[in-house]
This record gives sequence, C-alpha cells and structure tokens, in this order.
Amino acid sequence: MLRVNRFFYEATVPCVYEDGLGLLQPRNQHSSGNRKLEQLLQTLLCQLPPEDVGPLLSAAYDVPLGSVKTATDLKTGSTIMPSDKGQLKDAKQDSAQLGQEDRTPATLVTAMQRIDYLSHVRVFYFEQALIKPFYRNEDFDYQRIRYNMSLTNLAFKTRNGWPAYTLGDGAYDDKLVFPPCIGSRDSVSTLRYGAVSMAIRRQLTWLLCSRSFEKVRTLAIPLSDVDQYLSKVERFQRLSSITFIMDEYLDVHNMTLASVTAETAKASADCRDRRNQQFRSMLLFVQRHGQLFPNVLQYVDCPDSWAWPSPTRCPKVTQDKLQNVLPPFANLTSVHEMNYYRLSTKIKLTDLGSVTSVVLADNLHLETLLAADPTFWSRCRGLKMIFIHSPKPGCFRWAVEQKVARTRDTMSAPPARVSTVNMRSFSMHVDELNDIVEGFGDTLSNLKVVLDHRNLERRGGMDYDFQFGRGWTLPKMQSLNITVVGFLTQLVMDRDLFSGLGKDINSLCFIDESHHLPLERYKIYQPPAEALPNLEGLTLRGGTASQFHPGTLHFTPNLKTLRLYMNDLAPLNHIQGLSRQYGVTYNAKKATLHSTFESGSDPSTTIHGQVLWTWDWYLPKLHTLSLKDEFALMFQFRMLAGCPSLVSLILTNCFHRVLTLQDFELLPSSTCRTSDPVDHEGQAPLVSAPSVKKLVMPWVLSDEIRKVFNEVVFPNLTH
Repeated sequence: MLRVNRFFYEATVPCVYEDGLGLLQPRNQHSSGNRKLEQLLQTLLCQLPPEDVGPLLSAAYDVPLGSVKTATDLKTGSTIMPSDKGQLKDAKQDSAQLGQEDRTPATLVTAMQRIDYLSHVRVFYFEQALIKPFYRNEDFDYQRIRYNMSLTNLAFKTRNGWPAYTLGDGAYDDKLVFPPCIGSRDSVSTLRYGAVSMAIRRQLTWLLCSRSFEKVRTLAIPLSDVDQYLSKVERFQRLSSITFIMDEYLDVHNMTLASVTAETAKASADCRDRRNQQFRSMLLFVQRHGQLFPNVLQYVDCPDSWAWPSPTRCPKVTQDKLQNVLPPFANLTSVHEMNYYRLSTKIKLTDLGSVTSVVLADNLHLETLLAADPTFWSRCRGLKMIFIHSPKPGCFRWAVEQKVARTRDTMSAPPARVSTVNMRSFSMHVDELNDIVEGFGDTLSNLKVVLDHRNLERRGGMDYDFQFGRGWTLPKMQSLNITVVGFLTQLVMDRDLFSGLGKDINSLCFIDESHHLPLERYKIYQPPAEALPNLEGLTLRGGTASQFHPGTLHFTPNLKTLRLYMNDLAPLNHIQGLSRQYGVTYNAKKATLHSTFESGSDPSTTIHGQVLWTWDWYLPKLHTLSLKDEFALMFQFRMLAGCPSLVSLILTNCFHRVLTLQDFELLPSSTCRTSDPVDHEGQAPLVSAPSVKKLVMPWVLSDEIRKVFNEVVFPNLTH
C-alpha cells in the first residue's frame, strides 16, 4: 500500500516512522522484538550510501557493502511512486517478496529504496536492549560481526598500563579504545561485547540523525561522541529532548594498593579528565542550544548507566548544573517524571498556579520536590488530578486547614478568603485518605487508593482494620476505588458511607485480601436512602463484602456489574449458621440447599443482627454477576427472574452442591420479569434465563434436571 498509493503513504508513513524505533523497542535484550528492530534498522541502513554505513554497522545488521546500489534519486520528504503498469507490477512483486520470512538484504534494498523512511524519523533514542542484541539474541551473533569484518586487530592490548580493546583495520583504533576498571574480574568476552555495543550505538546514532539534523526532536547523545554533536548544535533547531548516555567505562572501581602503579595512577587520572571534559562539552551543548533556540529544549538528562558490569553514575552536582542551564518553566501544567528534577532546581522561581496534574509513580521523585519546597502542594491551586505513591504523613493536612479557613465565620473577623483547589481525580498508594477526602471532597470525582498493610497502624492482635467513610461527603464522586495489599489488613466500611455519596456515583470498588473473619467484627452498612441511578459497577472483596447490605440492590436500577467475593471459604459450621440469613438451609450430607424464604417477608428483617437476603431484586441492566465463596454457595437461581439482560454468571470457590429441580422453581408470589414463567409437567413454574451466554459453576446436576437445565433454564449457553 505504501508503494502504490501516494495518499495512503502521505497519511501513514510520517505517523508510523516518527517514533518507529520506539514502537519496536524491545523490553530487554532477550525480547523477540529484537528481530523486528533489526529489520527496521536494516531497512533504514539500506537506504544510505554503502560508504557511509561502514564495516561495523554492515556486519552488525547484515547490510551489504558495494554489492547492491542504493537509490540515488531519493529526496528528503519525498518518495518515488510507480508511474506506469510496469513499475506497479514491480512494486507488487516486491511486496510479495517482503511478505516472505526469508528476506535477503538485496531484496530489502530494491524493495525499500522507493520510499525514504529515514526522512520521517524524529526520535533517535536507542535503549541498551536495542544496541546489545547481537550477543544476547541468536539473530545477532558476535562471531558474525567478527568474521564479516575480518577484525584482525580485535585484540586485548595495553595502553598506558590499562587493558584496552581496538576494533577495525586501523580506521577505528582511536575511537574504540576503553579502559575497564582496575582489578576487574569481569570476563574478557563481557568487556569485548561492551566495546562493540558502544561502537554500534555511537555510529548508528550519528549516521541516522545526521541525515536531517533540523528535524530531530528527541536524541540520545553518547558522551564519547558529544564533541561531534557540539559542532553541529546550530542545526538542531527542533530538538526538545536530550538524554546524554555515559557509554564509556571511565569510572575507577576496586582499586587496591597492590594495583596502584605510576602507570595505572596516570591512566586513572586520564579517565577522570576525559569524563570531566565530556561533562563540560555536555553543558556547553545545552547552553549554546538555549542561546540559539530559546525555550525549545524542554527536557535534558544524564541518567546513570548500567551498560557495563559496574554502574556508571552521573554526580548530582553535574545533574544540577545541567538542569540550571534551562530556564524556569513557563505556564507549567503537568508535573511528571520527565520534568520533576528540572522543576526541583527552579521551584521557587516557577509559577505553580497552572499545574493541573501531578503524576509521580516513584516516591523519591515527590520527596525531591518537597525537599526543594515543602509548600509545593499548597501552591498548586489548579490541581485536578494526582497520581502518587506514599508521601509523608500529614502532607495534605494543609487542604483540611484551608477548608476550615474558607468556612470560618466568627463575630470578630470576616471569613478568610482562600481559593479552592478543585481536585477531581486522585490516585495514590497512601494512607492519608481522610485528609484528602476532607480537603478535596467537595470537588473530587475520581479517587483511587492502594494501601500497603505494612504502612498501616497496628490495632492489636494479629490483624489490622482500616476503617474508612466516617463523615465523608462526596457529592460529585463518580468512581471510588480502595484496595489494600496484604492478607493481614481488612477494610471496614463506615455504616453511613452511602449517605455521603451523590447521585453521580458510577463505580464502587473496595478490595482487601484478608482471611475470612467472624461477622461479629463487622457492622452491616446502611443502604442508600434514595436510588443511585448512575451506579453501574459494584465490587466488594474481603471485609466490605461481609458488610454488604443486600437491600442496596433495591436502589441500583442501572447496575451492570456485581462482584461479591470473600478471600477464602468459611468453615462449614459458620456456613450453616449463615444459611437462614440467605433464606436457605444447607444439607451438608446431601450437598443440597432448601429454600426457607417466605413470600412477603420484609427485606429489612434481621436474623441475629444480619439482614435477610430476599433474592428478588429487579436489575434490568445487570450484565455480569460474579459471586465467590459463601455468596456463590448460597446463590438462589430465582434472582435470575429479575435480571433480563444477564449474560455472564460466575459462581466459584465454594462447597460442593448438587442442584435439584427445586433450585430453579419460582416462589408462588414471584413475578417473572425475564420471560413468562415456564411450567414443567404440572409443577411450579421454573425460572428461565435465555440471555445468559456464559455460565461457570463447580456443581453437580441431578439426573432429573439435566434436560430442564439445558432447554428451559439456560437455553442459549455458549460457554
């Protein structure tokens, strides 16, 4: 399509190849994506003159040198489209060849030379996995590189008393020398691979980005080659993101007195001087770019390198200097991992009033900002969304204090005028929950919290209780999600939580991994006082599931998904004690349930403090019902009469149960809402659920109901 349709080409290629290298970026050097990445780089290199590619890249990516001519009439930003039937036929043949698994380099060149893909690439950032696949992946064989290049000079040599490697036939000797650490026990092969990797990164980055300096937006510059980029800084007019890679192994580790000689000491000093010179050139590049193109460069970093056996770290002093070269942010709207460090160096000079989102998954990033300015949060007056991990206790207390200040009205002073932070979305791993709800509750619409039991205060015994919801007022809340990680901690919902939720609530999800505990520890929460017309999803697992009030389902007419789980099945004697609450009796010997529900029973009736389950809710939009443990065991199929849209029914992780005909009978006074009641040979009408397509349950069907089960109750099951 790209070779025969100009319109498709013009709309597609710029989007796909802008960050084409990133789209195929393998997660690690063992990833199968390396093969696709090799093919892409092979395609790009085949479009360049062979003399520019050089022997190392030719060997690494199997690109022929001199044997195949590269198209000379390719122009930047253009493509050669077939103008007659002959060319169209050739293009179709090329397409067929490219679809085969065995694609030779010659085929790649002749097929791909019609389209100048490289002119559309804007991001040149090579991950370590991209550069070093040839010795981790069978598609890139180090021996192939060695033999293809005839590397007679690949040897373990000595320079200034240090071991070093050289590659090539003399043309690369000065560029590809590196000193490993003094006294290193690293294998010769590991260091040799590192040298080849460093050379490929340097040559590949420069060769590809040098075809269009003016169009590059994101670039990873190897520090070993930074001076070459510095000489072309005036051409990087669109460069907005730079990452400097410490690719050389210049850090000195494991030095012992026995290894210190005059030669090694001088070599060590030479390495430090070379690294310092690289840092100076790095800073100079950023300074000159800022002078030539003000406010174009938005991100600069020199991260620690893990390319070698020992990590290479960039000193904090150098990092600070690098960030200080950039000007303060203007109209900053989002704080994230790509700009937090730059912000921390100029946080006092930056206006935070326009910040609407803070997304910092690493807690150390947030601590860096708060160390630079403890008032960071209170200065972000336009915040609408936060995603963070555990901050320090009390860091949101300011929101509570300011809310009190806004509502204070005494005889001695007028109300304090403090602007409101209209927080809408909060996602975090933190236990500062009450301060957040109290401070931002009036505007919050999305709250997601993940709690780690190790951070929660121990209440006594072997278990933890995390109580939430007391006094909460969330009139605009749409999605409320609270999860506890750790099997020792249980969520305990305040019995009046629903009274503080507005009608906009759409999704409720409360999950903990605690073991089953006696119900006496819980207080059943009160159902909402009025309908929740927008609630579509309700998921309760663990402690909050034990608190579930079945009367809630009378107030959720638009519920689409209901999930009720415990984390393990309660003992049998406990199950038998609960059976009356669910309107059944459980015969453990026969593994059968017998309904004890009396028609006309008051759904608010309590038995030993527990609310009676009537199983007669009308949920016309319920699509998925998933019950586990005691909820699944006690399930009454008559509930299906009020679920005309149910598609998926999942009942798992419960005691053995044998289904009989009585399990599918409707009560005499029940109103079947799914379809007309089905009479079976003069017996009581049976429930029918023709909408159910998926059914999962571990139970046994008695012989008498197999036909009824398949033809009457669930006639349309697919799986």
